[in-house]
Amino acid sequence: MKKISFIHTADLHLGLPLQKWLDSAELTLLRKKDYLATFFRILNVVKEKKVPFFFIAGDFLEHGFVQSETVFLVKEELGKLPCNVFIAPGNHDPYRDDSFYCSKWPRNVHIFKGAWENIYFKDYDLTILGKGFTDFLECNSSLPQKPKSSNVILIAHATFLQTKVASKCLYFPLYKEDLLFLKPNYVALGHIHKPSMFKLEDKLKNKIIVCYPGSPEGLCWKELGKRYIVHGVLENGLLTLNNIEIHTRTLEKVSCDISALYSFKDILEVLLKELANFDKESFFEICFLGRRQETLDMFLLKDFLVQNLKHSYPFFKIQDATYPDFDLDFYRKDIGVIGKFINRFDKLLEEKPAEKELIQAALYKGLEALLWNRKN
Repeated sequence: MKKISFIHTADLHLGLPLQKWLDSAELTLLRKKDYLATFFRILNVVKEKKVPFFFIAGDFLEHGFVQSETVFLVKEELGKLPCNVFIAPGNHDPYRDDSFYCSKWPRNVHIFKGAWENIYFKDYDLTILGKGFTDFLECNSSLPQKPKSSNVILIAHATFLQTKVASKCLYFPLYKEDLLFLKPNYVALGHIHKPSMFKLEDKLKNKIIVCYPGSPEGLCWKELGKRYIVHGVLENGLLTLNNIEIHTRTLEKVSCDISALYSFKDILEVLLKELANFDKESFFEICFLGRRQETLDMFLLKDFLVQNLKHSYPFFKIQDATYPDFDLDFYRKDIGVIGKFINRFDKLLEEKPAEKELIQAALYKGLEALLWNRKN
């Protein structure tokens, strides 16, 4: 019996509109190029590993947005692969009459529709179970026929749930107890963008691996750091999995506490130490925290940082979550609104010490607004 090896990816979202989180058309275009570059990187791994099976578990081509030129390129490149390609459409790319999936695809590419399919490969004694979305929601769970082959791989765009809950799941619920009944060796899922893996075991010690590889390229500021695809090898009932780093560029959030820093150069020095931990070509969201000196002008600081960082770290934006370092003892003596405002927050701090950080942040924001109104 031949050794089974495969590459598993999902959630590429080619064609996804990106304007909501990037600051310019230029960066949006760059990011779109990154996603295509990552797609080609995945294809290169498929070729290098010489796998006979390549699984794409949905949300591959963004329905209604992906351009026909991109679809043509995808078809052309997948058709060149010397392996079987399986696509399980998801909620962002359902198999509908107006879908690109209804057009002609290369012979080595199989696209699952709404009903479960069992596809058998005799040389591997392998059954591949798969289904796809046919609309943007899929609330009902379903099961394929239980296969009789020694090796079983299930591919779907689904929400894996440990128990059958009363509340409705909108994105194809797939339950632990159902998988234990089917006994697949590997469950190749898409939908969850964070890489995650679940190891199931039944009473007979049969092991099932349920895997979300995560999005291979970060799609928003929640999807930070390195991104992966999964390379699997199944031989004599033993499954070995490896995560392969695949991203073109990472998204990173960097926090920098500027409390007790008095000059732009001091802040730059601290920030550079934080940035040194990451690839310079990453997209950065830099967030300044803590109490800033009253004389520190954040607008001038941002301009200073742009001038000093743009050559080494070309892609970043700055968030200001600092608050001014006011002399509270001085302002407590104020006989007007400001003094009463601070005294009220002093009482809140006594009543709710567990919420100290939130209360202090609100105090400084409010005080800043009151003082600005007084000056203007």
